[in-house]
Amino acid sequence: MKVPAGNEPVDEMVRVWAERVPGGNIDAKRLTLKLLLAGVAINRENESWCRQHFDLGRGEIAVLMALRRAPHESMRPTDLFVSLSLSSAGMTKQLDALEKRGLIQRENHPGHRGGFLVRITPAGRAIADDAHRGVDSAGPVAQALSALPRGQQREMEATLDVLLEASYRGAQARKSRAVKTSKRSLF
Repeated sequence: MKVPAGNEPVDEMVRVWAERVPGGNIDAKRLTLKLLLAGVAINRENESWCRQHFDLGRGEIAVLMALRRAPHESMRPTDLFVSLSLSSAGMTKQLDALEKRGLIQRENHPGHRGGFLVRITPAGRAIADDAHRGVDSAGPVAQALSALPRGQQREMEATLDVLLEASYRGAQARKSRAVKTSKRSLF
């Protein structure tokens, strides 16, 4: 089977790396590469599906879906860009585009003087709901995942939970080190 990166089979890529840089866990490298490539494929499929169905990018749909899940269907812009791992400037650009299309609205924050909330509109809610329902058929990878027997889906989910938990612990450790470093005096 061919993969997007250079059209080389995954096993061949791993074999060449093992030859040129010996050591390490080849099986883990193979799995990591396959996960990365599957993630790239899923992102590409989702982007294409979102553009085709809504003329919106996957990032804009992610904003609508985050708002749809939020209490009272609204969030502060800061909470949005943190939860979606975007820069403040990137979030502002997406919010401007969504507001221009009438999918979100900005309103004064009742508990924060000078701040505002981003609220999803009924039109934005409809797109978020349609996107949620349609994501299972967004492309060949999503369709293949949906077609897996439920037991296999559960096994895969359990494995991914282990990986995501490790990622979360690593992020927490990095955050803790960053806080300790920032508290050091310069003098």
